Amino acid sequence: TDASKAATSFDVLIQTYEDPKLDDLAKRAGGDFRYVVPRADRKLSEKITEVGLLRTDKPLSKPPSGWQGYCINDLNKGRRKGCLYVVWKTTSTSSWYVWLIRFIQGFADEMFVLVGPSCPYRER
Repeated sequence: TDASKAATSFDVLIQTYEDPKLDDLAKRAGGDFRYVVPRADRKLSEKITEVGLLRTDKPLSKPPSGWQGYCINDLNKGRRKGCLYVVWKTTSTSSWYVWLIRFIQGFADEMFVLVGPSCPYRER
């Protein structure tokens, strides 16, 4: 797994025309087409580890407590319902280490393992 390709944010797109490359969240509901699109910025070390949907009666002006990010676009925009937001939690990948472990038991088997900074096998 390449952590540099992990999502760093999401965009909510609401449009009047269909995009065949994306999955419409409101398929067969009629009205606008609604998409959630992941974004990955390799330069950012904060990567998304958990995603949720938050329903509220009022628009959000910041991420809810315990969450680090949210889409400013309301998924329910234009509907006569409460607001619905994509929210997410992140973790920093700057302290992660990727290790290549080679097992030789008659053949070479390589695998990548993500370990944290407290790994006892970390190079010193």
